[in-house]
Amino acid sequence: MDYALKLFDQMPQRDVFAWNTLIRGYSNLGPFQEAIILYKDMHFRGFLPDNYTFPFVLRSCSVLSALREGRELHCNIIKYGFESDVFVQSSLITLYAQSRETLDSELLFEQMRFLIDEDKDLDLVKKYVSKEAELLHLQSSKDSDIKSVDTSGMSLFRAVALDRTLRI
Repeated sequence: MDYALKLFDQMPQRDVFAWNTLIRGYSNLGPFQEAIILYKDMHFRGFLPDNYTFPFVLRSCSVLSALREGRELHCNIIKYGFESDVFVQSSLITLYAQSRETLDSELLFEQMRFLIDEDKDLDLVKKYVSKEAELLHLQSSKDSDIKSVDTSGMSLFRAVALDRTLRI
């Protein structure tokens, strides 16, 4: 990432794609805090985020359990009109689930009804999330010192979203 940052710093003109590329690198490879810092810097310099920016930054917030920053991003998502993007919604659900904010996660999931048209897909995801929530509740009541939540199942949201995108 050091080399990528050097190239980025040498760019005479940057665009949102360049910012997203660097943010994505940090959200995948770390240090994750750098993705959040870059997002804030991008915003400060007058570049508006797009629907690709938010999932990367939200992923870093999830990994870092940075709920406050994630909530700020959620406000920006609404402000810039990306609340109906399925991938952004999926990333928000993952953030809130990872942060054990189950009510927020469930509310966002319910909003996805309007984004996913097929009842079959929605029922499948709903059953999976319900089962995960039950397991999480049982596990957390047995051991209150759990530091992280396995959200690997949240990739199911992405799979459903991708499947819907490919059918259009």
